Amino acid sequence: MDPFSHAVLGAALTHACFDKRLGLKGALWGAAAAMLPDIDIFFSIGADDFAALVRHRGITHALIFAPVVGPVIGYGLARHYARGRAPPNAATTWTWIAAMTLALWSHPVLDYVTPYGTQLLQPFSDTRFANGAMPIIDPVYTLILAIGVFCVRRWSPAPSARYASAAAVLVSSAYIGYADHLNDVAKDAAVRQLAAEGIV
Repeated sequence: MDPFSHAVLGAALTHACFDKRLGLKGALWGAAAAMLPDIDIFFSIGADDFAALVRHRGITHALIFAPVVGPVIGYGLARHYARGRAPPNAATTWTWIAAMTLALWSHPVLDYVTPYGTQLLQPFSDTRFANGAMPIIDPVYTLILAIGVFCVRRWSPAPSARYASAAAVLVSSAYIGYADHLNDVAKDAAVRQLAAEGIV
């Protein structure tokens, strides 16, 4: 998916789950963390087009990346917001770690539902996993999340802000589910049409 879609998903997801402890700064850092896996585009500077395609959605998109990098970012943010107090509050530290890990995980999961595929099991396997429910850019999906994030910014710190972000995540997830259903319907129709023509 495009970077903006990742950002609004990360913001909505972290706000919905961690607003009580982290507030808007959690949503902001969630957006940044959700875009971070695409840093692998810099690994391909100077490479030919094929090499760039192979390297993108590699190790930074693997499921193992989030639990390794998320705690580092989360601990750093906890120390930053502790404003020099050492060590930072343990509960707050674990909240930051959980928020950043969740935001990082949102990236490969969202990329998985596109046809391009994601190397979820790097560094143990180069296999690309893809569902194909969504295109690389889907304005409707992104708009649902963007509206939720806009409401968060507008209504925060009222409890309704958290409901807006949670609703955006739920509705956008349902949209992906519906897209996947439509794909299955189209595939079944194609199989029946080919079978009617004697093509296996």
